[in-house]
Amino acid sequence: MRYGFIADVHAASHKIVGGELRGGLNDRCRMIVSALQKAVVRATDLGCGALVVCGDLCDTPYIEPPVMAAVGEVLSRIPTIILRGNHDVASAHP
Repeated sequence: MRYGFIADVHAASHKIVGGELRGGLNDRCRMIVSALQKAVVRATDLGCGALVVCGDLCDTPYIEPPVMAAVGEVLSRIPTIILRGNHDVASAHP
């Protein structure tokens, strides 16, 4: 099977230079979700059977529900393997 790989998506409604908040997503977050959608379409077009997110899908382990819903909706279009990055965990301790 062919896999697509992405990393460091950092999805979040960033408060600094984030822009207008609409539907729980600000301008910057909508751009991030759009880029994620393009990655999913590209992986599908290339015949990838799954997408691997190599860490930092989100910018913090405490994601707002609208952000998680938008990211989840995009990733539901392709089987996805998500590896935890340093921004995805609340603590570095075991």
